[in-house]
Amino acid sequence: MIKIPPQSTPLPVAKETAHVGNETARKLKLKHATQAFESIFIEQMLKSMRSTSFSPKEEDGFGKDIMMQMADEGVSKQLAKSGMIGIGDLLYRNLEKRLALEQANGSDAADLKVSRYIPRAVPQEPDATSVSRASGDWRDKYHDLIVEAAKQNDLPPQLVEAVIAAESNGKPDAVSRMGALGLMQLMPDTARVVGVSDPLDPQQNISGGARYLRQMLDRFDDLRQALAAYNAGPTTVERHGGVPPIRETQAYVDRIISDISNDK
Repeated sequence: MIKIPPQSTPLPVAKETAHVGNETARKLKLKHATQAFESIFIEQMLKSMRSTSFSPKEEDGFGKDIMMQMADEGVSKQLAKSGMIGIGDLLYRNLEKRLALEQANGSDAADLKVSRYIPRAVPQEPDATSVSRASGDWRDKYHDLIVEAAKQNDLPPQLVEAVIAAESNGKPDAVSRMGALGLMQLMPDTARVVGVSDPLDPQQNISGGARYLRQMLDRFDDLRQALAAYNAGPTTVERHGGVPPIRETQAYVDRIISDISNDK
């Protein structure tokens, strides 16, 4: 079972690597390339939308064209960087799997040192016993779904379980006063972004929640900030430059860190 010792400083995500050979550099290049592809795609989409909505008279003017192009490029880069559309992230994951296969076939697999906090460099098979099944009926009921969602998103199963415990305490029909739904309390907009059509379906909810948590980990590269973003929203975390001074969010982060730090 992966143990994450409690720390007063933010927990790193996939940063404990003394030496990773060329693998980290290759992944960074891959991430930049897929983000650039998504940026170009979004820019072309914006141009297409404008060409069908503006009249020819409104599009006249060389200076206006340049300003529009600059605006499109800026917006496209920001959307691609945030991963809001998800095309670049999907492409990255598919190519990353191919990269992992090449790595496993013998390039410099011996040089890899996987993070002890969040497995990212190489997909790992979760230990079937890594999620406690004696802590409550819902843990036993959704054990297989949790393990599968964790495996698909390179997350420790106990982290997914801890988020479910904090969000809904295992209630698949939970609805918050803000409209968050299901086991992992997905907001309707978030559910759509991660491909969940029915947030009250346990399989879809856990899969989508784990996918969104993975996106937050990739975005902030820090476990505490990623959890805060899951609870309070990524823009709130970015605005405060870390875990925001919101009592509910701070308690939420501390609870999950405590849960996954304890060997159940």
